[in-house]
Order: sequence, then structure tokens, then C-alpha cells
Amino acid sequence: MKSVCNQIDDRFRVLVVCNEKPAVTFQHSNIEYLEVELPPPSSLQTASIGMPALRIDRGCKYLLGLQHAKSYPCSHIMFFDADDYISNRLVGFVANNSQENGWFFNQGYLYDRQKDSLGLLKEFYLYCGTSHIIRSDLYQIPETLPNKPSQKEILTEIDEYYLLYILGSHRWLKKHFAEQGNDLNPLPFPGAIYHVGHGENLYARSGMLETQPCELNETIRQEFYLFK
Repeated sequence: MKSVCNQIDDRFRVLVVCNEKPAVTFQHSNIEYLEVELPPPSSLQTASIGMPALRIDRGCKYLLGLQHAKSYPCSHIMFFDADDYISNRLVGFVANNSQENGWFFNQGYLYDRQKDSLGLLKEFYLYCGTSHIIRSDLYQIPETLPNKPSQKEILTEIDEYYLLYILGSHRWLKKHFAEQGNDLNPLPFPGAIYHVGHGENLYARSGMLETQPCELNETIRQEFYLFK
């Protein structure tokens, strides 16, 4: 959260969608917590819950977040995973290009916490959920959907493909918006760090992705607020 709020430009809001507000000490005036009532994605006490359950849970949470965020006068929306880091240049860049449909992160970094190592990852948007910025009006929510709907109401009102593969996943966003005639641009700089090797993310696969080794210098640590 410190990384997300480390923006040079303060014209942003952070919306945390959660079943219960987490016990965190970090506070920022731009953070809002949206508590929702959704069933747990799995009864298993593990980070690996299976892809279908993950996509339903993520899709429902993102939909509830979208519904709430559209009440703001925001130009763009970015979903981010809680364990990733983002560049402090993002908000300023988007604010200066607010007429654009959005961006996909063609490049980003992969950070392995166990090794304290960093690598440049190409086609970043295919591997990390923190990888797209979309103009807010391009996300479609049916007018028939009630405010803060239940999971049952969401599954009834929202197209299954849209829920699972557009809201519940990140791999098909670029293709989806292109097919609608709303092409996304590649972000002209690495926008996020995919954080692995900390034992809590779904895919601890740093050894499975080919990256170009990078020096983890102070400039990168400051830009992404990447500190142990």
C-alpha cells in the first residue's frame, strides 16, 4: 500500500475491496476501504484455491469496486494485486494523457524476495495482474445491477465470460478492448513490479519466467517504494 500511495502526483484514490477491513497501521487520506459480503472463495486454508474459484472471487470484488469507483470523477481505473509494487510516475502520466483509452504494461520487473533479485520481464501484462490502466467508462456495468449486490445477484446479472475473463483475469484485457475498437497503448516505461518468493502469492514462479537481470539500485527502490 505504501508503494501505491507513493505517487508524485496526488490526484488518485485507492479503493480496497475487502470482506473485513484489515488490521493495518499505514494510513493515507486517499485510501478508502469498501467492505463487502462475499463468501470465501474456498474452504481450504491455503493460498492455492484453484483458478475458477479465484476468478469468481476476484471478478466479484473488482465488479463491486468498479461500481463504487464510478461514483468518483475518475478518468481511469487500475486494478492491482496487494503484493505488487507500482511506479510513482503512473498517476502523473495518466493525468497528462487522460484522453487515452488506457495502457497495458508491456514491460515490468519481477522481484524475488527470497533472493532479493530483480529482472526485467517482457510481455509483463500476460503474467501479472497489476498491469493495465483502463478508461473508466470502458468498463460496462448493467444498470439493472443493484448497489452492492450479493454474489448470487452478480452471477445472475453479469455475463459469465466478462466476469471470469475480463474482470476475473488480466490476460485477455488487451484483446478484449481491441475487439471493441478501444485499443490500449503500451505504457512507455516499466509500470509495476511482480512480487514473488514471499510465500503468499498464488504463483511462486520466479524460476519459470525468463527475465533480463537488472541492478536493484536506489533509484528503482525509491520509484517503486521497494524496501524490505
